Amino acid sequence: MNSVRVLSLSMGTVAENLALEHSIIQSKFPTLRVWKNNDTVVLGRTQDIHREVDLDYCKENNIEVNRRISSGGAVYHDLGNLNISFFFPLKLLGREVMTAVGRLTLLLYNSLIDLGIESLAIHNLSNLTFRGAKISGSAQYVFSGYLLHHATLLVSSNLERLERSLLVKEREPSVRNASRYYPTTNLGNLDDKRFLKSISDNVSKEFEETFVGEVKEEELQRMNQLVNDVYTKDHWIMRGRLRGK
Repeated sequence: MNSVRVLSLSMGTVAENLALEHSIIQSKFPTLRVWKNNDTVVLGRTQDIHREVDLDYCKENNIEVNRRISSGGAVYHDLGNLNISFFFPLKLLGREVMTAVGRLTLLLYNSLIDLGIESLAIHNLSNLTFRGAKISGSAQYVFSGYLLHHATLLVSSNLERLERSLLVKEREPSVRNASRYYPTTNLGNLDDKRFLKSISDNVSKEFEETFVGEVKEEELQRMNQLVNDVYTKDHWIMRGRLRGK
């Protein structure tokens, strides 16, 4: 594999952040991206917005709603949440998606352990817990042999807004593609620069050298096109049936 590009890059809008994920995976260039989003509920690609999100609460509290290219459950982002995205060839990670998920979750776990953080555990292969409560979940998308594995990391997020913006506790658990509820907590203090170095070092140990890179012009152009064509459109964001219909 080529060296891994490291991007510590957050865009100005939610739509741009999600579209950039979509654009980078199409580049098929090994990349680690660490980024943040403004207050947003981010749905999985196929989820029903009306079953997952308290739209009235979000509107009243200026919380955006959008959806990502990957599947999985709905999550809440704010500036107290760190997003970690891996864009790697699937064959490098073991060819099977769940094998890859396990390796990358362990890599994130080790990056936090190396910073001296204790009371961490891996739960159900793809989640991290801290003192028994969830601090990280992940979702995946495969494109032309490349895997996008992006994970959240609750550091100092507003947990009240997280809980109230999502409807997961109010819904029957058997609904297809529905989010699952886990009690959440914050990790607490985490220095962004130290974390970036730690996770970059762990990627280097596991795969190849890393280098601090820049987003390519073609990726930005594709991002802008995706923003215009997909990530600002109701047909993308508002998918789902109204309750009772």
